Amino acid sequence: MGINGLCPYLDLKKVMAILIATLVDGLGQCIEMLWRSRELRFAAIFEAVTSVARNFTMALMSCVLGMFLGRGQQDVAFL
Repeated sequence: MGINGLCPYLDLKKVMAILIATLVDGLGQCIEMLWRSRELRFAAIFEAVTSVARNFTMALMSCVLGMFLGRGQQDVAFL
């Protein structure tokens, strides 16, 4: 028996199964998109923290090397 007699080839159970499969697939795609955006945010935060740590380390090493290697040239650093 078709849907309200409109199409004898479509069974209500088949239509409902297709509808549920479509909804589950759409929900899966939505969850996958949210998970990827979460991974991208984590990657961006990790890259920002890495960049800050690298810049801090380079500045610290520059200061330390400047103190030990440039003892007689303190005024040159302020030019």
